[in-house]
Amino acid sequence: MEESIYTRYSVNRLIFIFSLPAILSLIVELMTGIVDTAFAGHLGNASESALTAMGLVSPLLGVFVAIQSLFAISTAIMVSSLLGKKDRNALDSHVQTGFLMTLFLNTVISITFWFFLEPVLRKMGATGEVLALAIVYMRVILISNIFSSLGYLLTSVVRAFGHPKTEMVIVTLSVAINLVANAVLTFGFGLGILGIALGTLISEVVCAALAIVWMKRKGYWFTYRPQPMKQMVTITWSLVKIGSVQTVLQSLAGVTAFLVNHQLLTWAGSSQIGSWNIANKVYMLLLMPIIGLTQSVQSILAYFNGSGNTEKQRSTAVNTILLSVGYGGFATILCFLAGSAIVEVFSTNEILQKEALQMMKMVFITFPFVGITYTMITLLQVTGREGQSLLIAGFRQVLVIIPLVFAMPFLVQWLSIPVAPALAVIMAIPVADTFTLVLAWFLGRRVSRQVIQVGE
Repeated sequence: MEESIYTRYSVNRLIFIFSLPAILSLIVELMTGIVDTAFAGHLGNASESALTAMGLVSPLLGVFVAIQSLFAISTAIMVSSLLGKKDRNALDSHVQTGFLMTLFLNTVISITFWFFLEPVLRKMGATGEVLALAIVYMRVILISNIFSSLGYLLTSVVRAFGHPKTEMVIVTLSVAINLVANAVLTFGFGLGILGIALGTLISEVVCAALAIVWMKRKGYWFTYRPQPMKQMVTITWSLVKIGSVQTVLQSLAGVTAFLVNHQLLTWAGSSQIGSWNIANKVYMLLLMPIIGLTQSVQSILAYFNGSGNTEKQRSTAVNTILLSVGYGGFATILCFLAGSAIVEVFSTNEILQKEALQMMKMVFITFPFVGITYTMITLLQVTGREGQSLLIAGFRQVLVIIPLVFAMPFLVQWLSIPVAPALAVIMAIPVADTFTLVLAWFLGRRVSRQVIQVGE
């Protein structure tokens, strides 16, 4: 096996090498969803229903991605840690288990939703033409979910092996194929929303296939070995413990998105879902660098944790916090100064633009501090404090943001605050971020003290 990248470069260089491809990959991947939305908005008479359908299923797709992350992130962390310990046999066992469990879990999920798809969509608020389009779209996406989960796992493992640039190339190629396939199938063959879904399926198959081919050529692919049941259960449980934090965090985000849609429908109508869809797309696009940064340093922190190099582990953590806060401040200023120009890209409807701009400014109030929370969760996660990381995730979504989504419209009315009910629903997000930051810093105070002692 070639010399590890973790021993060749400085901490700052490692953060740059790992985070830049990860950030670009996430942005490129998110751009697929943005472009899909744009395609849906140009389907002629069906465009409004198509946009509504894709907006309503968005929380469900978020839950799918969350479940995919269960073994993708944990397997990548273990690969980095075991590389640090130079234990190739254990490394292969973890990759094999992660691959098999990913395939099994997401296949079961896709089959289950296939049979219960219509009642689930009705429960989410889809009716009439919106329901019909959502069913067509989701039938294909459920198949795509299986390949998407494998692609997510394998590209994460590729990065963990010390090849983040390769991960970026694979993801970028698959997204490019998605864009081309969308254009050809949606407009060239006139398949409408079915063409959008098929384009996604093709790209996910290509992504997984490219990762497998590359890993086999580099000698990173595992040689299948039957494992004793006890060993497989032990490895699976260790992966679940590590990955559960991110999975719960993203799953609860999907639940929150569903509740936000429900409240917007209750207080203002379907048009507000369109406005929130724009604001949320911008928020997620600018959040990707923070997620990419903190996800990429997971591998670095895990390697130094496994090799016992606490000094570099601390340096990695403090530099990540500084970078995320600095970027968060820049992104917030950008949205407040250039927000009008940004929302104009998504819609020509002036009312929709105004509503989206108000929502966007609301969620970006606390954005500079989101990176601190993500970094603290990552640091706790790779240093054996998975339970505290999970507590932070659950606190934000369950104990704070979900109750506030329901309470804020009544609260602003009771206090006679001149805020529209729909905007009050969105106000729950920055309030929740503030409380979560306090809890994250409190639970990670011991780790924080270690971070402050860098160089001492």
